[in-house]
Order: sequence, then C-alpha cells, then structure tokens
Amino acid sequence: MKSLAAALLIVLCATVALGQEAPAAEGEGQILVARALWPDQDLSKTSFHVFSDEARRDLVDIFPATNADGAALLALRPGQYWIQAVVDVNGNDVPDAGDGLGWYGVEELSREARPQPLQVRGPRLEAVVIPILVRIAEGGGLSALPWAQARRTAVLSGTITGGEGNVIVALLATDEDQESIVRRPEADGAFAIKALPGAWRLLMAADRSGDGVLGAGDLIATRGFDDELLTIEPGEDQALGEIALLACVQAPPDLPAIVGGRITGPQIPEGATALVAFCSDASMRGVAFSVTADGQGAFLTGGPPAVYYLRATMDLDGDGVLGPGDMLGFHGVADLLGGDTPQPLELAAGALRTDVAIAITARLDETGRLVTYTAETNADTNAPGDAPGE
Repeated sequence: MKSLAAALLIVLCATVALGQEAPAAEGEGQILVARALWPDQDLSKTSFHVFSDEARRDLVDIFPATNADGAALLALRPGQYWIQAVVDVNGNDVPDAGDGLGWYGVEELSREARPQPLQVRGPRLEAVVIPILVRIAEGGGLSALPWAQARRTAVLSGTITGGEGNVIVALLATDEDQESIVRRPEADGAFAIKALPGAWRLLMAADRSGDGVLGAGDLIATRGFDDELLTIEPGEDQALGEIALLACVQAPPDLPAIVGGRITGPQIPEGATALVAFCSDASMRGVAFSVTADGQGAFLTGGPPAVYYLRATMDLDGDGVLGPGDMLGFHGVADLLGGDTPQPLELAAGALRTDVAIAITARLDETGRLVTYTAETNADTNAPGDAPGE
C-alpha cells in the first residue's frame, strides 16, 4: 500500500498537470508534504522545525514524520518560513551527537549554500524535499555526511571548434534519477556545465543541413557513445580542452530530441517565472516534462522523441500558482480566445529544433477569467509591457 506522502504526491502531480490548485486544508492555510532525504537511514524520527525568521529563532511549529520515509504533513498559514529538518537518530527527542540536519533550499554543501525562505501564498498542495547533509558531531559541531559529499557538483568545461549555425551542448543522463542538461556555448565556443556526479554522455552538435534532425553531413562530436561514459566525480571539475565538430556519417543511436526557442510577447520581469510545459495530449492534461525560460524568454531542453503540445506560462510573482495578472500561451496559437487551437510539435529521435516560438496570447484578470493579452489590455495591470520590437 502506498504511503500517505506518496499518495499526496500523486495528487500534486495531477493538479500541476491540469494547471489547477490542489484541495486546500481548512481555513486559509496551505498543506505541504515535506520529506527528508538521507539514503539507507531510518527517518521515522524526523521532525520539521518551521521558523518565521531567517535566524531561525522564532519557532512557529514542529511537525513530526509519519513514517520511516521521513515524510510529514505541514499545515501553514500564508507567509514566509524557514524550515529545518532534524533526524533524531537515537530517539531521545534532543538534537545531539549523531543526529542529522538539513535545511530547505540547501541542496548540496558549498560555500554559497544558504537556507532559503519558503513562500506560502494561499491554499494549494505542495511537496518539498530536504536533503540531510550534515551530522551533529561530538562537542556540538557539524560534520558533512559521506553521501552529502558525494552530491557535490562539478563543472564540465571545454571549447567547441568548427561549429556552424546553432550549436548545442547536451550532457545526457544515463541514470533515471538525473536530468539531462542542454546549453548553448558562448560565441567563442566555450561552455561550462555544472552537474551532479555520475556517468553521462556528452553530445555537441550543429544542424548544418537545417532540416531540424541530426544526420549525415551535420556537425557533431560525442563522448560516451562509442567510447567509455563520461564520469563526473564529486567536486572535481573537468576541462576537456578544444573539441572539434566534424561532419558525421550517421548520428549516434538513441538520441533524445533537442528543442528550444523563445516565449514571445511581454517582457519577463525580475522575480517572475516563465515555464514551458511539454504536454502529451492536446488537452494539456499530461505534462511529460517542462523547462524554465530565461529572462529573455529563451528556453532549451531535451526529452524523449514524441508528439508534444507546448504551453507557456508566465507566473509574475513566482509563487507557483497562476493567478490574476499571470499570462499564458500555446504553440501554434495566435488568438487563444478567438478559436485558435494548440498545434502539435513532432520531435523525432535526433531532432534539433531551436526555432520554436510560443506567443503569450492571454492573461488572467482580477476575477481569474481568461482575457486576450495585448499591450493595450495590459496597460491597466501590473503586468509588464511588450518587449521592444515585439
């Protein structure tokens, strides 16, 4: 039987796919599914300490885990919180030597890592995972856990030569727990990709023929396809030097589809989140994967070959919920409220498309109703205006 946390996570995924808010708890608060992450450890004695201040002195409440997976339900009113997870290894109800600690927003041990605030902005169901990265040492200090050391990212860098047209660099995951990373190199061909330790394949390519699919005659260089996988060790940066793109006779097998482009229309203000969801059907109910666009609306990602329907959303306050003022658009739709329907985008194995445009065509008004987005209808809202030249 699935645990309560697993069941709630399924509900969460379904509601996000539908673009709807999840069921709310009583009152105006928010329910969160919080889970500690510490491999091969009994997490039944985990508790989540919620504070209202960054210094973590003003304790709001403590929520204990409900099972050995370290999952708990947190009921919080709207506001800003800092969350610390404590694993009481010896079960004496006192944080002391041997117990594990983690903080929301700290994903790996580094000099720059700092606990981050969690914004609660009304009723919805959300899931957060907090890695347990340090242990309380004898004498009260903190020591890094071995598995946390193994999570330290490293930077893979190099310089591509001989490229023509739109060159991409893709670090392709071989572990289902990892996510592939796709980037564009700088104008001089230099690239630097930050990644978790593990075994990867590296693809560097340019679609010289312009047909949108990598094949004979296109420019390509690889690591980990016909030779040994590229291994990234914890915290050990790798410089690959110069890598020449050469005309290929035949593209490697089992390539993902690489796709990128831009969300067009309004400027994306600071603090906003622009997201492109790749949906498996025209109803947009099934989201296969998604990617966050940058401040100019550009996006680039890789995924399984398939037919997709693309939805772009612009969450102006970055709270993860579409509300008044937020905007959206669909691939192939110029007038959403005028009857245009989303158009499919077929991505074959080895696809390399970097020209996909998704126009923002609608926004939510103060009542939550969809209205057509134009610069004129936007003028009386707090939303951003059109980008220059759009």
